[in-house]
Amino acid sequence: MQALVTDRDLPSAIPVPEGEEKPVPGTTDGYNTGHTTEPEFYYVVPLAGQSNGMAYGEGLPLPDTFDSPDPRIKQLARRSTVTPGGAACTYNDIIPADHCLHDVQDMSSLNHPNADLSKGQYGCVGQGLHIAKKLLAFIPKNAGILLVPCCRGGSAFTSGAEGAFSESSGATAESSLWGVGKPLYNDLLTRTKAALDKNPKNVLLSVVWMLGEFDLKSATYAQHPQLFLNMVNQFRADLSAYAAQCTGGNASLVPWICGDTTYIWKQQYTSQYPVVYGAYQNKEAQKNLFCAPDDR
Repeated sequence: MQALVTDRDLPSAIPVPEGEEKPVPGTTDGYNTGHTTEPEFYYVVPLAGQSNGMAYGEGLPLPDTFDSPDPRIKQLARRSTVTPGGAACTYNDIIPADHCLHDVQDMSSLNHPNADLSKGQYGCVGQGLHIAKKLLAFIPKNAGILLVPCCRGGSAFTSGAEGAFSESSGATAESSLWGVGKPLYNDLLTRTKAALDKNPKNVLLSVVWMLGEFDLKSATYAQHPQLFLNMVNQFRADLSAYAAQCTGGNASLVPWICGDTTYIWKQQYTSQYPVVYGAYQNKEAQKNLFCAPDDR
């Protein structure tokens, strides 16, 4: 995902709670921080949308090298074990984050044919861990990143199954329809609140959003922009009680980082693309929405 701000801008863009030491720009590259103690508080980053935002990567996981976990990067649990056959966990526990996060759709049993499960090479690969690694250099050393995975492959605003939602387990895996009040929305909202409730010092930093491809294929694709804005506005309104824990002191100031699609979809849906993905473009000043374009 293309950077929306330069690395030197990030320290001033990320709020530091009063009394915490501000990071020194240029001291690390975001991956090798050398700080291994458990975080005292977290910057919360929900990840929501479709397959592009979750572990759909079909490559071989590299948990010993490139995909190695970091003790300062956690996630909210959804499954009953941290990893397949690993330590037990319950819904919304804070657990280590790795290459295959606990999204609505479980990708942990889809293993690469050359995977060595004894080395932790299970499941498919996502980018959430790497987004968090990039942020580590720009937050206080006693802080961590708490990812809130809420993605579901093949989901959309204008097509898909509504599914169901439970306070005790989130949205069902069959849920694939986004929108205000839908199970996927309730999953995102309640898990974000749960992450903030873990510690009054936790800060909602940003929402990372990836959606639109299945709306491109829908006959009602033109509804996507308004449905998206309605959802963002409702999400911010529903978090109004958490203003003190939001970037800028207001939920409306929490940025949404919206990802693009690949050139194949742009070529196949030439008339639909500007409508659907136009919902994410040129909204920085008006709605605090930022588009991360794929320029291929």
